[in-house]
Amino acid sequence: MAALALLVVALVVALVAIVVLLVQTARHRPAATTDAVLESARRHEALVSTCAAVAAVGVVMVVWQVELGIPRDLGEVARFTSPFLGAVVLCVARGVGERFWPRPTGSVRRAPLARRTVVGVAGRRLPVLAATVALGIVAVVVYGVTSTDDGRAVAKESVLGPDGSVVEWGQSGPYPGWVFGIPVGLALAVVLAATVAALRVITRRPALAVVPAEQDDAVRRTSAARLLAGVQAWTGGALALMMLTAAVALLSAGHPVAAASSAVVGLATGLGSVVVAVTALPARPVAGRPLPETVGGGA
Repeated sequence: MAALALLVVALVVALVAIVVLLVQTARHRPAATTDAVLESARRHEALVSTCAAVAAVGVVMVVWQVELGIPRDLGEVARFTSPFLGAVVLCVARGVGERFWPRPTGSVRRAPLARRTVVGVAGRRLPVLAATVALGIVAVVVYGVTSTDDGRAVAKESVLGPDGSVVEWGQSGPYPGWVFGIPVGLALAVVLAATVAALRVITRRPALAVVPAEQDDAVRRTSAARLLAGVQAWTGGALALMMLTAAVALLSAGHPVAAASSAVVGLATGLGSVVVAVTALPARPVAGRPLPETVGGGA
């Protein structure tokens, strides 16, 4: 209980610190020069990304540590799907942070309008996330179809003793059947929707004043890359854990080929997600020209 109390206090302090930092950043008004505005924008972007990550981690830790006061089965499902909740919280925090960009003082030159699309700002990481979600849906269906009637194990041959009694039961678990698979499938859909919504907020954010379009696009791409990296880490990590858990159950049930396949795909998903997350940490380089002006995006 003492550790739980400390965790809750730490989370509350962290959330208060995040709010204070965001408010202070919003009240900071840099000089109306390109360098000052750009440096302030980069600091704000790094702060928002850090705050969003802290909020996501804190929420997941609370789900795992706090007694939820709900039936045990629902509690297991909540903990199993908590990484997807972390991804959604990351998107919400990112969207809120986009509302607090610092505004310069003094004489401000209005930046020209540019049409941007979510796909143009997000780059290749959005298709990667979509492919990961699709892979997760396929895995949910495969595990659900191959699970036992209770949706928690995979069937195997029972081992009988000399007297005919059951020495080893004819199932192996835990296994991500329909009991866990359906919530995971719904969570994947919510994560993808929340990610697209957050990307739309980034895409439609007003352009940075007195900053060239190429540099504004670079900051915008950095925000999108770090958002997608965080979502990919939570989503890919959760799916990797699900697949590895299934692999252990399949191996125990006497299905070595299926177990190896599940383990290989799970490891590839997890490691790939880590690579996507790590490569998004540096700021995006300034492009030679603004993002394409295609119809369908926000200014």
